[in-house]
Amino acid sequence: MEKTGNIVHNVLSCAIGKEARSELKQFSLQILHRKIRFTANGYFTLDNSFLYSVRILRIMFEICLMRRREN
Repeated sequence: MEKTGNIVHNVLSCAIGKEARSELKQFSLQILHRKIRFTANGYFTLDNSFLYSVRILRIMFEICLMRRREN
């Protein structure tokens, strides 16, 4: 989310109206200071470590299937 906040902050220089600039400034500050977490109904966090684990699990499962087909 830091990237999003930085992008919005950079867009501030392009904002035309005073009101738009004020809204973008508030939004960028909110994004920079909040920790946003995506969860699966509170059971586990959906982040890069979770996606990495799922990928490793899938690879292991495919290896097991290939070994089973060999036998």
